[in-house]
Amino acid sequence: MRVYAGALFQEVLEKDVDFRGASCSLCAQVGDKPLIDYQSFKSLLPNSIIKLLTTATCLKQLKESFSYTTVLQVCGEIKEGILKGDLVLIGSGDPSLESELYPEAKTLTRWAQGVKALGVDSIQGDILVDVSCFDTIAFPPSWGLDDVGNYYGAGTFGVNFRDNCYPLEFKLGSYAGEATTLIEPKIKGMQHINEVTMDAVGTGDRAHVFEGERENLRYIRGTLPLGYSTYTIQASLPNPPQAFGEALQEALQKENITCSNGVRIVSGLYQKKAVLQSFFHKSPPLIELVKKIHQKSINLYAECLLKTLGLGSREGGLKVVKAYLEELHVDVRGWRLFDGGGLSYKNLVTTKGFTSFLAALQKESYFEAFLRSLEQKAPYPLFVKTGTSSEGKSLAGYLVNKKGERVVFCLMVNRFLGPSQKLKEWMQDVLDYLHSAE
Repeated sequence: MRVYAGALFQEVLEKDVDFRGASCSLCAQVGDKPLIDYQSFKSLLPNSIIKLLTTATCLKQLKESFSYTTVLQVCGEIKEGILKGDLVLIGSGDPSLESELYPEAKTLTRWAQGVKALGVDSIQGDILVDVSCFDTIAFPPSWGLDDVGNYYGAGTFGVNFRDNCYPLEFKLGSYAGEATTLIEPKIKGMQHINEVTMDAVGTGDRAHVFEGERENLRYIRGTLPLGYSTYTIQASLPNPPQAFGEALQEALQKENITCSNGVRIVSGLYQKKAVLQSFFHKSPPLIELVKKIHQKSINLYAECLLKTLGLGSREGGLKVVKAYLEELHVDVRGWRLFDGGGLSYKNLVTTKGFTSFLAALQKESYFEAFLRSLEQKAPYPLFVKTGTSSEGKSLAGYLVNKKGERVVFCLMVNRFLGPSQKLKEWMQDVLDYLHSAE
């Protein structure tokens, strides 16, 4: 289905049965000149394009070179190889701590070796994990129950660990409807109840992880496709600070350092002995984290950045974002913002306001770095963030048209119940039209 100037929306959308019940909106402009405006004041669910609000505000307020610093303090005194005191880990909210995306960091190993180099063979104390930099609200109440148990619904903590997720591996069956077998993950204290069954070839991953009545219980429901012998999905880690502390304890044991006590999670209220030595871990710079958010759409990274803006609070971060939108003179009538990553079902924006926001960013000092972080492979220069849910898709960003002009645009479709591939192809047609339109 090709779009064309006279029927870009009304005729195509109102006659096509799959689009008839959907809500669609598009706003595009070149410079200050409107190019297309279709239902641009309609309030719609933006999905992950809302991350652009978070990342742009962070680049404005924190600057491109900002990085998180996490500290491990060796406290007490060392006598005859015994540390009579504690190890105190002071979190900064760094979402990339021990991340699979940065395997070269090896923070745990480096810290354990540093403690060993001090002459420590045993620790007569605790591993204290201080999470006071963030509040205790791991995720907003407007996130869905079928989201928060999965990797993309991982909560935010003062100390995060390995993207706050863990793998669940299944042995698959040979026919549709057959039960799968979960290879129980090595997560201390966790119980999993597997209700996942097989489905036809090509049906994809339809398995979801649900939190049970208690923190350490998870139900896994849905289907996985035939055609594989094993299949792995990712679940959200329920207590990343505890997991980090235990991983540090294991790293110490590998250096032959014993710890008589265990891990304790604290929030600023604890007695600390004299600091003998401090070890530091710095995250990649902000612009690198922004690139990961734009290219991989990591909700955890976006939510941590939002809390960082708010000095530990999501609500505080949203106030900073809203103040920046006001500074940019963005029309936010019809908007509601509840998170920094776009997973909340309560978020609403308009394509008119969002396009105005993107256009205003072109005058900011960080814009060129922001733009490069959105670059996509396409037949023409395209810089875009996507947002996807089970019933819709969004696109927002910039492209260069055939005359060499930069087009700023935002396209959103909600409640689309037709084939997802059809929607994807149609949206590509819209981009192609924006590239070629006079």
